[in-house]
Amino acid sequence: MRRLAVWCVLAGCALGGFSLASAAVRDAPPGATALCNDGTYSYSQTHSGTCSHHGGVAQWLTPAAPAPTTTPAPPAPPPPPVSTSVVATTTAAPTTTSTTTTSVSTTSTAPVTTPIVATAPSTSSAATAPPGATARCKDGTYSFSQTRSGTCSHHGGVAVWLTSSGGGGGGGGGSTGGGGSTGTSTGTVNLGSTVLLSPRTKTSGCKLGAEPDRRCSPGAYYSGLTKAVLCSSSFHTSSIRDVPDSEKHQVEVEYGMAPGSYGSTLEIDHIVSLELGGSNDAANLFPEKATLPGRAPGYHVKDKLENVAHAWVCQGKISLRAAQQKIATNWEAFYRLVFGTAPVG
Repeated sequence: MRRLAVWCVLAGCALGGFSLASAAVRDAPPGATALCNDGTYSYSQTHSGTCSHHGGVAQWLTPAAPAPTTTPAPPAPPPPPVSTSVVATTTAAPTTTSTTTTSVSTTSTAPVTTPIVATAPSTSSAATAPPGATARCKDGTYSFSQTRSGTCSHHGGVAVWLTSSGGGGGGGGGSTGGGGSTGTSTGTVNLGSTVLLSPRTKTSGCKLGAEPDRRCSPGAYYSGLTKAVLCSSSFHTSSIRDVPDSEKHQVEVEYGMAPGSYGSTLEIDHIVSLELGGSNDAANLFPEKATLPGRAPGYHVKDKLENVAHAWVCQGKISLRAAQQKIATNWEAFYRLVFGTAPVG
């Protein structure tokens, strides 16, 4: 029955008296604010631009903020009666009231899952941005990307750059063997090191298909992105997405393609998705075509799996490491396990 309910949410139907809206709210991942028309969830904190790359909003999952209410002040007491028997009036010296303002210092006890993407006020500038932010996006969120390429690509584009240069692109240079890259941090989250799921034995002549060539793209994850971090309501994948064009072109060349932009027909996709703690390393990237009727399933179908797999991890239905292994080993088989049906192009 759960599989059927999940199918209904994705397909936009209702089963008997089952309410689509209540199912979307009940099955939504923690922190999700809207269900998109293509079955994915959005975590945007503002309505503007939500699900713009996923067919628009199918169902809002959070109510509008209630309007503030004010309690009327109690009526002023009537003035005291004036005595007519007073002959002499003594004027009291004015009283000077000294007001001392005490500054209260508070210490946050939040864990490492402190907000990564913050909502920007209308007067946002570099002075009001969170520490480490490099750009304010058009939907009001902040980006912590160290390169300008792709910054705010899923948030309507860049509204304001908060740094003078935005950092250089640099080459991708994937990890070798079974080790990992040096530790790094993005925003307020320490990503740790990149851990490869198996050794990377090839960097050229890779086979292009619906599944990545495991010799070139074995999959990798960040050791610092634990379940606690990924399942926090403050976690957003946009804050850790950092794949410069130079790295995308490197992956395209490895798979025998001409480096360049292929638009919506193809994307350099993460094998272990960012929702599951995937790394931006070249070992975790591969060229994946769009989902087209009559063809092998592509990145649009895989996106649905990534959202539900993240929810399964946070609900304790599967461990984080098991989800990472399954999506890297054969994401189509993992799709059949999650949805009970084969992915269709």
